[in-house]
Amino acid sequence: MTVRKNIAFMLSLFLSGAVFSSGAAISLAAEKTDDQVDVVLDNYGPNTDEFELLEKLDIDTTTHYRSAVEDMDREVYIYSGVSKSSGIRETYKAVLRPSCITFKVKSEASEEELLKILRKYFDDTNDDHLLITPVQHHETLGIDSYGVSRSDSKDLIDYQLAETVYEDIKAYADVVLFLYSPSYLQLQHCFAGDLEYDVDDYDVIAAYVKDNGLPFKVEIAESELGKTKTIVRIENKKETEPIVLREAIYKTTGIWGSTPVYYDEGIVNEPKSIDFATFKVGDISNDDIIDVTDLTELSLALLGDKELTADQQKAADVDGDGEVTIADLARLQQYLSKKIDKL
Repeated sequence: MTVRKNIAFMLSLFLSGAVFSSGAAISLAAEKTDDQVDVVLDNYGPNTDEFELLEKLDIDTTTHYRSAVEDMDREVYIYSGVSKSSGIRETYKAVLRPSCITFKVKSEASEEELLKILRKYFDDTNDDHLLITPVQHHETLGIDSYGVSRSDSKDLIDYQLAETVYEDIKAYADVVLFLYSPSYLQLQHCFAGDLEYDVDDYDVIAAYVKDNGLPFKVEIAESELGKTKTIVRIENKKETEPIVLREAIYKTTGIWGSTPVYYDEGIVNEPKSIDFATFKVGDISNDDIIDVTDLTELSLALLGDKELTADQQKAADVDGDGEVTIADLARLQQYLSKKIDKL
């Protein structure tokens, strides 16, 4: 059997589950159908599948709605839906956070040269939202830090570009750390405050609340900004009743109120950053997970269909003999099949 056929055969065996001692095949997740996914936000990676976000938030996907607004040049989505566990409508703010690069190099590298390399890929002179962080010197450690990020929600840095920039920087300087942080949605739970109306609207608002038998108190008092207003007091600020009530009042009376909205510290949804400078053995795809993706990458490289970077070659040399061969593929298969517990 030729090397090419041998590699292809080994890979097909693994994907079919034949090399597992238990005989169980790998369960590959099927793609969601169009009716399952309400929206997939373009260019924001695997962490922005809206369907999965709503599942994570415990929101019934048949009851939710989404609206888009702009806030400080960032794209912001407001999600609202009924919680499957509590039955209460919850609201979340989702801010699109674009990907970024941060890296550290030994201080002997010229700041001017490094900035010149970065500006080959990132034009901060013609883009007000693109930020190349000035060098930060750590004299004690003899290390300088740099960064590339955006102040808006436009995502420009994908994995391939980050890898290209890393290779260019590494060719010039001694890189200690090179982190690529993928884009993600920063989620925050919204808490609505009391509804506020103009003083002159008191009679109409009070009549609406009374006529509908709502358990809310309507009074004339000072708002949080110190202005005298008609205030609809709602005790449970954790629910989004003020937002729903405001819309209902508007539909009936044509009067639009305001409500302060508060946010908690946020729900962690940030994906793990990838450090190009510290590849670990077996993690050829450099996603911090050793799985069938790495096996495929190695197979393609051995077949001559993919060229590995210098760091990927180090990660692919799982048997540590200084070469990337079919023996590395066999050892990686054994590890993924749980026949050996370490590489």
